[in-house]
Amino acid sequence: MIMRYKKLKRTGFKVSAVASGSHIQQMSQEQCNIAYNTALDHGVNLIFTSAAYMVAEAKITAAVGDRRKEFYIVSTTDYRDAEHASKQIDESLKIFKTDYIDIYNIGGIRKPEIIDQALAPGGALEALLEAKKEGKIGHIGVTGHRPEALEKAIKTGHIECALFVFNWALQNPLQDMLPLCKEYNVDTFCMRPLEDGMLDNHAERNLRFLFSSPLDIVVSGMYTPEVIDYNVALASKSPTKTEWEELQLQARELGWTGCRKCGLCLSWREMTGTTTTCPYAINSPMIMTLYYYRKKYGLSPNAEKRWREFIGVAKKCDDCGKCEAICPYNLPITKYIHNAIRETP
Repeated sequence: MIMRYKKLKRTGFKVSAVASGSHIQQMSQEQCNIAYNTALDHGVNLIFTSAAYMVAEAKITAAVGDRRKEFYIVSTTDYRDAEHASKQIDESLKIFKTDYIDIYNIGGIRKPEIIDQALAPGGALEALLEAKKEGKIGHIGVTGHRPEALEKAIKTGHIECALFVFNWALQNPLQDMLPLCKEYNVDTFCMRPLEDGMLDNHAERNLRFLFSSPLDIVVSGMYTPEVIDYNVALASKSPTKTEWEELQLQARELGWTGCRKCGLCLSWREMTGTTTTCPYAINSPMIMTLYYYRKKYGLSPNAEKRWREFIGVAKKCDDCGKCEAICPYNLPITKYIHNAIRETP
């Protein structure tokens, strides 16, 4: 198979259609060595990570640092102020044993007021602009789960690429993020293409949907040679207009709860720690995301097992309303939770 590459319009990078993610905190260094070297051997030439992922940068460096010229590296800061963001960029450079990072992001944007902090004087954007001026980073990006918050950043004109959630179950980027990024000439990346494996019962169709869409690059957690082989094979096939039209027709039949998976109804982590909105830690974002998908397509055995674990916790719901009070989209979360419980015998 021959890897398919895309020439990104804003950054100008020639990037493989599928990129490697990096939720590798629980993986051994040996597993990381195999995963990232296999990915590079298959032509994957972009690795997407974050300084907030603790040991991820170090594990990537240990795995493929000696092959630095073969791939683009993207990292991310979750700090909102210039001082800490600047220090984190320097730390990332040190960990990667390089003097240049291709893209550096302002990450984890789940609240509009958080991006306001990052964009304000003395905010993280200021540090990234200075780092770009000094040649430490090549381009500036943003990542997050709130379209309206990402929009604020993009409209500054300084943002060159954006990473957001987009998959068969969460199709809203077709109406919000993708048109916005096209208007402002921003390169687009998506995370959670199979929703942490929960959409794996129709993996080929679900991934081809993304590869055929106006999206630029799919960022996938590819941590075994088998998964890398599979994803690369699907990414290597050029989409056609007919394929995209047929996939859209199927996709439009799926309902949507309106959830963007910002996670505020479950918990909120900003640099100081974690607070739990739901007193029982019910995974409302995952239930809301999968609700219509499961009704229409079912789930694979492993995904169904995890779903039932979510529902087991959800049965503790006492309708306290904290989740709905904090939901920025005013969604009837408890209604979906109780419906999901009734529909899971």
